[in-house]
Amino acid sequence: MSRSKRIAKNTIYLYMRLLIVMGVSLYTVRVVLRALGVQDYGLYGVASASVAIFAFIGGALSQASQRFLSIDIGRGDQAALTRTFSASFVLHLGVALVVVLLSETFGLWLFNNQLNIPPSRLMAANHAYQLSIISSVLMILQAPFIALIVAREELWFFALVGMLEAISKLGVAYAVLNFEGDRLELYARFILLSSIALFFLYVGFSLIKFKEARLRPNLEWSTYKDMAGFVGWSFIGNAAGAGRTQGVNLLLNVFFGPLANAAYGVMTQVQNAVNSFTNSLQTALSPQIYQSYGKGRTDDFHNLTIVGSKISFMLLLVLVVPILHGLDYLLTIWLGTVPEHALEFVRGILIVLLIDTASLPLIAALAATGKIKWYQISVGGLLLLNVPVSYFAFSATGQPEVFIFVAIILSLVALVLRLLFLRALVSLRVRDYAQRVVLPVLAIGAFSFAVLWLAERFFGQPGSLADVLKSTATILPSVVVGCFALGATRQEKTYVFNKARDFFRR
Repeated sequence: MSRSKRIAKNTIYLYMRLLIVMGVSLYTVRVVLRALGVQDYGLYGVASASVAIFAFIGGALSQASQRFLSIDIGRGDQAALTRTFSASFVLHLGVALVVVLLSETFGLWLFNNQLNIPPSRLMAANHAYQLSIISSVLMILQAPFIALIVAREELWFFALVGMLEAISKLGVAYAVLNFEGDRLELYARFILLSSIALFFLYVGFSLIKFKEARLRPNLEWSTYKDMAGFVGWSFIGNAAGAGRTQGVNLLLNVFFGPLANAAYGVMTQVQNAVNSFTNSLQTALSPQIYQSYGKGRTDDFHNLTIVGSKISFMLLLVLVVPILHGLDYLLTIWLGTVPEHALEFVRGILIVLLIDTASLPLIAALAATGKIKWYQISVGGLLLLNVPVSYFAFSATGQPEVFIFVAIILSLVALVLRLLFLRALVSLRVRDYAQRVVLPVLAIGAFSFAVLWLAERFFGQPGSLADVLKSTATILPSVVVGCFALGATRQEKTYVFNKARDFFRR
């Protein structure tokens, strides 16, 4: 199968996953919020964040696993692939043990002594915290199997399990809704059961499908050394990501209490749904970027990186602009009771994600080179500033929304730094990127927000579902046309026109 057909096929699987997961997950938030209440919903988010602040180490290792596995597949080296997978699992096991140790010592002290938790809910919150530790360990241990599934491009199974996960969480929400006892404790227990089921699905499929997933002792320390070196420097970037998400969530608890965490939890669900959208293309694209680099196909490697950056932005923009117009009404019909500050948080994070989505192929390209020491020190160090700068911003302004402005500025600077590193490491032409990505993106962005301004002027704020549908019917095609007219190259437009002509001639 050709590269383009494989990417298209896997993207279709992932978008099927996206539509179901996003729809079910967003509805689940409404049910969970009604079942737990605003305060307990915020407390569960704090419990999860307190564990996730340590579990980010697993994120660095997961990225390393996919990178090394994809490189071995691209080179056709089965023996190396087997060694890499075994080393990956051993390293993930070590990370899981470290997460348990940190969570049960410093994390437990932080949770019980520094966070803003009502005394009457402290026991239930601790119960949720302990079960979140077990769920995090399972997520870490299944990560090498997921990395192998993605590297092998068996994305139909990845998509299927993602849909099952979303449906199971909706079932959990309804089960809790009808429970008379402590709903926070029950919710945490059911989420753990869901995590156990997912773990066995990923592991079982990998053991049946891939012979390299059957663990064998690997005493070649060079494999561990290479992966550990990659993870060691990736640690900075993943720490920065954990800081911007879980770290800021904990700061919000300290400054503004669990009600602010509830608003942040709503924002996080929107963020996860949008990330599922952009990651669908990225998950299909990343193995091809890694394999192109492994095979030494420099032109393909550069082209996949540049085109992927532009397409990722345009796909997300088409989704975001109609949402921004009707966001106030959409939150109301989605949640029923909208936590204070949720509107501002969600609006802000959509802007941040538009900036970040253009960086996703750049991050994959940098990871493919393996030369990430100074990149992680520079970009990871920059993004780590989200936590201290947000702390001072909260102290100075007393406004919870200010962390969004910090994130926007740092994300823009990080994008520029990634380009400069790619120029130095793989000779990616910044001028080429500027002409093919930056200028079209600026033009499309300006056009789309002009459309948004006109929609606000002529339609006003939606007050009903009919208003939302009417405005979306105008905004969506306008943005799509703008993306095609301003974002597509002459060759891309010719390709689309030819395909359309062939279709209508049938």
